[in-house]
Amino acid sequence: MSKRREQGIGFSNIPESQTSRKKPVQGFSDYSTREQHAVALINQGKLQDAEEIYRELISAGTSNHHVYGNLATLCGMQGRFDELITLIRKALDLNPNYPEAHNNLGVALQDQGDLTAAIASYNNALKLTPNYPEAHNNLGNALREQGDLTAAITSFHNALRLKPNYPEAHNNLGIAFRDKGDLDEALINHKRALELDPKNSNAFYGIGLVLAVKGNLKASNNSLHKSIQLDLSNTRALYELSKNIESKEDLKELAKKLNGVSRTRYDKRKEVWFEFSAANFYHKSKHYANATQHLAKANKLKLSVCPSDLSNQLLQTKQITELARQVGVGNPSDGKGKIFIVGIPRCGSTLLESILSVNSNICDLGESQALSQAFALTISKVSAKESTPSLSDAYTEKTKELLTKHTNSIDKNLYNFRFTEAIARAMPSARIIHCRRHPLDNILSMLRSNLQVGHSYTSDPLDAAKFLIHHEVTMNTFKSKYEKHIFTFDYDTFVCNPEKTLHPLIDWLGLKWNERYLHPETNDRLIYNASVVQARQPINSKSVGGWENYRELLKPAEEALIESGIIDL
Repeated sequence: MSKRREQGIGFSNIPESQTSRKKPVQGFSDYSTREQHAVALINQGKLQDAEEIYRELISAGTSNHHVYGNLATLCGMQGRFDELITLIRKALDLNPNYPEAHNNLGVALQDQGDLTAAIASYNNALKLTPNYPEAHNNLGNALREQGDLTAAITSFHNALRLKPNYPEAHNNLGIAFRDKGDLDEALINHKRALELDPKNSNAFYGIGLVLAVKGNLKASNNSLHKSIQLDLSNTRALYELSKNIESKEDLKELAKKLNGVSRTRYDKRKEVWFEFSAANFYHKSKHYANATQHLAKANKLKLSVCPSDLSNQLLQTKQITELARQVGVGNPSDGKGKIFIVGIPRCGSTLLESILSVNSNICDLGESQALSQAFALTISKVSAKESTPSLSDAYTEKTKELLTKHTNSIDKNLYNFRFTEAIARAMPSARIIHCRRHPLDNILSMLRSNLQVGHSYTSDPLDAAKFLIHHEVTMNTFKSKYEKHIFTFDYDTFVCNPEKTLHPLIDWLGLKWNERYLHPETNDRLIYNASVVQARQPINSKSVGGWENYRELLKPAEEALIESGIIDL
């Protein structure tokens, strides 16, 4: 699963904290009296009045690219990214050498999930203005989302070199270090942001996330509470709190926070997080009708900002499965000790990963991009008719595994299911675990989890069902061809009868049985994904059958699954 985008991307023309009115909006161009008046209105928080002036100027036929750029920025502040993109492109038609427009276009494209185009836009801005710290910061965020943490960290350092007292760049650098696993460096940067701005809500939010990864949920919640106290509109922090409700007191406190949220200058993205938080509140309260209402609204809003990427997901599978036939056949021992957990988001894979990684001989790689990178390298060599490296060797190099310390490794990038044929051909000794659960529970969990860029199809019940069907068809094809390489792990059966279900898997992997496998909550490993709270709990079947509480919301998915004929509900 892809990594979540954090605060601090922002537009170059407005303050980093888009909801704060402590300082005026800066960077708007004001060449005429009317434009000066528009900027003054923005500084007073009268966005609608300012927007009317810009639209009047456009209707009058202005050729000033800054008018289009400033109106685009206003649209971005309100989450209207389709309109923003249209306006920015018009501004760039009038003046291609407009770095702020290239930067803001990158922000909008990134928000819609088009990271490649966003990165190109940021680089266009930097070609025009190399000393542009906001563009370096935004580029770093896009690179981090793309999985290139080394390049992302370099970009954040470039931003800080140009603007040392830049709290959001420190925050984003902290997030990148957190993703990389360097939690100490992450905390240093979030705390540095607080030194520069003691009331920086995002810094406390970042610290809360680091503490959650470490498993210190109580301290994490304290930091998140502080984040919300400083900025009542920080709905990201509110959402994180809503995922960790353990008592009636927690529910009461969350209710207070929900009621106290400030919706001043509220954009769609903040509203999405608020609606997910409210859905979690009612879910925990077992008021499922209200939970359904908020969950449906949250995902509808989310899709309006970032439409479903189902067609792109299906295309990726088609392309990879066709190219996999070009991968060379490895030696019988290639891939020995390598374990791949595949599936679709929220299938129960994090729990399985926690269980297996209690074994000290297993190196936990997390949601690694190593296989896709190794595959791309191998295929590029084949296409160039160069000496083709072994996919197994290329993968080992990408993961930099130290098998002198570990006999096995676990790679839990679920979308590696697309590489099943490549793994079976190039790494005959590797093991692939197909993790699956009741499809409607799986789809409900995707809808509730607010997954970020690269998973937008999970916000549409029907598209989520279509992807699940596509995944099952693909895996069934692979199983018919490579049955001995694949073990099907059923989450529902496991949580209802852990030991009986787990023994066959442990034997198939060639591992020695250990009672600790039944107590993953004792595993102190770092967990970075949306399952961080659940993975800290003992094995339980609480989520099994939960979809029935949301049957009306899931009706389109249920009908599609039944019609497919391949899944027994």
